[in-house]
Amino acid sequence: MKKLLTIALVAIAMMGSTEEVFFGGKFVLHYTQSYYSYEWLKDYVTKLRSLHGLSTEDRYVLGLKKAIDTASAKTGLDPLLIIAVITVESEFRNVIGTAGELGLMQIKPSTAEFIAKNFDLPIPGDWKALLWDYELNILYGACYLKYLLDKFGNLRTALEYYNGGSYRKEYAEKIITLYEELKSGSL
Repeated sequence: MKKLLTIALVAIAMMGSTEEVFFGGKFVLHYTQSYYSYEWLKDYVTKLRSLHGLSTEDRYVLGLKKAIDTASAKTGLDPLLIIAVITVESEFRNVIGTAGELGLMQIKPSTAEFIAKNFDLPIPGDWKALLWDYELNILYGACYLKYLLDKFGNLRTALEYYNGGSYRKEYAEKIITLYEELKSGSL
């Protein structure tokens, strides 16, 4: 089944699809764009982090790209969608949210624990690792978004529930708009 899914995703990529695709009963977003490269990500992340006086090392960007690509491969989510969520949530900063959300994708430890059980993910000794371990944070955030996509069947609703706050409709719209801009290559 895994081989068949891989073949199907390669076929979708060859068609240049930018649509939401259902395959094997699963919701998959797939988009390929040649500009999603290390250099593009480095420029993008450096620009965002510099707005907060933060420097960005090559090693950090390489790790981010690997983490985003790994999470994308595990969930079937477009890397650009993951980048859009990170941008809106934290602008690639390790921050703590007002409701206890942690790290780049702003995941609550209780949500991470739920996702760990559903996706058979490694459980850290301390959930505060989600704040500093961006590989773990991105994987858990992407898996949570994938869970919501499977549950609700559309991106807008999944994003509203990912946020869960009183401005969730505006939040979803902000991510969708950014995602479309990223896909168009206008950023």
